[in-house]
Amino acid sequence: MDQSAVLSNLPAAIVAVGALGTAAFGLVDALKALPGGGISRAGFKYIREVVVKMTPQPHSLEASGLSRASMLHPLNLSGSTAPPQVIR
Repeated sequence: MDQSAVLSNLPAAIVAVGALGTAAFGLVDALKALPGGGISRAGFKYIREVVVKMTPQPHSLEASGLSRASMLHPLNLSGSTAPPQVIR
């Protein structure tokens, strides 16, 4: 293939790749509405397992920001389009 032909097709290729990325982003974002969060939560069960293994669960931490629930909540929200919530 001639080098000038490659260079003349380069802008179209860049636009096509950008459009494909935009479409993929839109599809993943739309699938978040499915029960369970769709593909955006595919690996979250492994994150939950690690947090459960690495964090103790004494009752004294339940009211603080160091409980398991308070650690998992922001991680769980990072894949959703829900508005951020303040953890108290």
